[in-house]
Amino acid sequence: MGKSRDKFLEVSRGPSPAQIFNTSQMASSPAYKYARAVCSEVLGVDGTVKGEIAGRIKMAKPKSIERIIEKAVTDYDGDTTRIKDGARLTIYTHTAKEMERALKVFAGKVENQSFNVDMRKRGYKFDEEKSPKDFITNPKRSGFMALYLNFKIGDACFEVQIYPESMKDTYKQTHALYEDLRVSGNLERWQKAYDKALVAQTTPPLINTFLTGREIKTYQKILDLHREAAEKAGLMKFVKNFPTLDCPPPVMDEPDIMPYPEDVDFPHAARPARSQNAPEYDA
Repeated sequence: MGKSRDKFLEVSRGPSPAQIFNTSQMASSPAYKYARAVCSEVLGVDGTVKGEIAGRIKMAKPKSIERIIEKAVTDYDGDTTRIKDGARLTIYTHTAKEMERALKVFAGKVENQSFNVDMRKRGYKFDEEKSPKDFITNPKRSGFMALYLNFKIGDACFEVQIYPESMKDTYKQTHALYEDLRVSGNLERWQKAYDKALVAQTTPPLINTFLTGREIKTYQKILDLHREAAEKAGLMKFVKNFPTLDCPPPVMDEPDIMPYPEDVDFPHAARPARSQNAPEYDA
C-alpha cells in the first residue's frame, strides 16, 4: 500500500480520498432510501420498512481510503473523479417482468420520476451522461448482465446496480473464474488491442493470439454460465448481442460492476460509521 500511496501523491488529481470516503458515508442513507423507492415505484414491490423490500437490497461498506487510493492509481492514473463506487448497493429483481419494468423506466428520461426529484432535493444528481449502463440488452464482455445507475453529489458519486437474484450464484462462480483468468494479464492485453483496432478501424486481433488454450476454455465457460443463467431467468428475450469469443462488445469505458462479495445487509435506519471529519447528515 505504501507504493500506491507514494504514486498517488505524485499523480493525484480530483477530490481527496478522505473527501470521497466521507461523502460516501454520507451518501449511504439516501442511497438506501432511493433503492427502496425504486423497488416500490418501479418494481412494484412493497416498499414499507417491514415489507418485501427487506430482502431486495444489499449495501456494500463504503470503499476505504486505502482502496480509493489503490483504485485511483491502478485504474485511473490518479484521477479520483473517475471513482464512482465509494458508496454502492444492489437491488435484486425476482422476475423477468420486474427487470423489464426497470429497463423501460431507466431507458427513458428519469428526471421527473418522483424518487429522482427527491434525490435532487437532497443534493444528488442522476448522472444521465454516464448512466444508466444497460448491460441487460447488451451484456458485458464476460456475459455479466445488470442495469447500472450512477449519482453525483459534489465531486463524489455512488452507484446502484439492478440485477436478477436468480443469477447471484452464477455471478459468484463466474467472478472467481474471471479473477483466475485475469492473473496472466493476457485478457486485458487482448481487450486493449481489440479496442485499439476498433478505434483505428482495422481488423481486431483474434483471441488466440493473446490467450492460451486453457484461458480460452475458461473464458468460454464464463460466457456459457452467464448465458445459461440468463435463459433460466427469462432475460435472453431482452438481449440484442450476447458476447462471443470472437466478437466481444465494443465497450471502451466499461465500469467495474461485478457483484460485490463483501455486500452486507443494510437494515433500514441503520447509520454507517462516520470518520472523525465526516459532515453531519440528517438521515
